[in-house]
Order: sequence, then C-alpha cells, then structure tokens
Amino acid sequence: MNKKSLLNKIIYKSTLRKDTAEKIFDRMFELMKESVKENKGFGIDEFGNFEVIHIHMRKEFDSKKKSEVLIPPKDKILFTPSGILLDNINETVE
Repeated sequence: MNKKSLLNKIIYKSTLRKDTAEKIFDRMFELMKESVKENKGFGIDEFGNFEVIHIHMRKEFDSKKKSEVLIPPKDKILFTPSGILLDNINETVE
C-alpha cells in the first residue's frame, strides 16, 4: 500500500474532503519524521513503537578482496509491533 491508496481509504471511510485529509496525513508524517530525526522515536497505540538505534562501527571480512573492511557507524529505525497488532495479524493467518 502506498500513500495514495492509504489516503483514498481514509477519505472513503471518513467525512473529510480530499485536501483536508491530505493536509492532516502530510502533517502527521512530518511530525513522525521530526521525532525520529531528534532520536526520540514514537509510539502509536495498538500499532507499535518506532525507535532510533545506533549501530557502531564494525569490521567485516570481504571475501573477494581477502581483507577486513570497516563498516561506518549509522543509525537505524527499529519497529516493534504492539501485542494487539501481532494478535490481529495472527488471527487472520489462522
């Protein structure tokens, strides 16, 4: 599902006009991005938590070059689904 299809579902299931729904949708994701950029992360009830984790510099062996290579440090976003979301997913599978 992409932004357009998600936005269309929101519009279909609500009384919002398209331009209003799009403004709310865009602002919501701006706030999420800002929170992640500030390394705070955020959580959505009944969905899950997003948090920033720092991956330290590490060495790996490059089998083609037959030497060790330094992998630079970086930040990653970790998503942990809520128990409610996991239960809903597992119910549909069974």
